[in-house]
Parts: sequence; C-alpha cells; structure tokens
Amino acid sequence: MEITYNNIKPLIKKEATSGNQIQLEFQAKNQTTPLATIAVVIPNTKDITKNVGKEMVKSTVKRGIISSVLSAIGLGGILGSAVRQTVNEVSRSSSSRSITDTKISDADKQKAIVDAFKPFSSMYKFNEQGSEWEYTQ
Repeated sequence: MEITYNNIKPLIKKEATSGNQIQLEFQAKNQTTPLATIAVVIPNTKDITKNVGKEMVKSTVKRGIISSVLSAIGLGGILGSAVRQTVNEVSRSSSSRSITDTKISDADKQKAIVDAFKPFSSMYKFNEQGSEWEYTQ
C-alpha cells in the first residue's frame, strides 16, 4: 500500500504546528502508547527563490535612496558611513526573516507528515478486513 497522508490520517493522534515544525503522535487502536516524532516542513523552493529576488530589489532600492538622501543633505564621511552601516544591518536582518517567511501549503505539510511516518511504517499494518491500522510491534 502506498503511504499517503489520507491513508495514515487515522493514525495521527496529535498534529501541532509551530513554525515549520509539526509535533506528531501516531497511534493505532490496539496500541497503548503513541509514537512521537517531529516533521520538518520544507517550503517550496520556488517561493524562497521569489522572496530572495524581491529582497534583493528592495535592498538595492533602499540603498540607492539612502545614498541620494545623504548626499542631498550633505552627510558624508564618518556620520554618513555610520548611517549607511546601520541601515544595511537593519535591512539584512529584516530581509533574512522575509526570505524564510514563506507560506507553507497544506501539500507541503502533508508531505512532511508522510516523510515523518515512513520510519514507523514497518510497525503498522493496514487490516483490509477491519479497514483499520494495527500496531504490529
């Protein structure tokens, strides 16, 4: 049987998402203690690439505007360098958060859950007659 999210959904007793991590517990009816694991959701690489491009454009535009403003008001030398450095640091920290702040789709979550279940799959068997999962260990 192919392992899909819909196939293993009856085994999922706990599914708590925090950021890109999902705390999971798998438990069949004949199992006294659930098996716990953590799934890590990997966002779609296309979304990350898109965010990198956006942040590069934003950063370039910000630097250009700041340089123009500093030149226009006559701030140069040490003070101008300090302002530029501060702005660059703030831009870097906010852009690194923006790059990783991609939306995680349900498909990404389901794939992560299936991947987290695979190491446990040998401990379970689907009973065709009873139409339910059984713990076999």
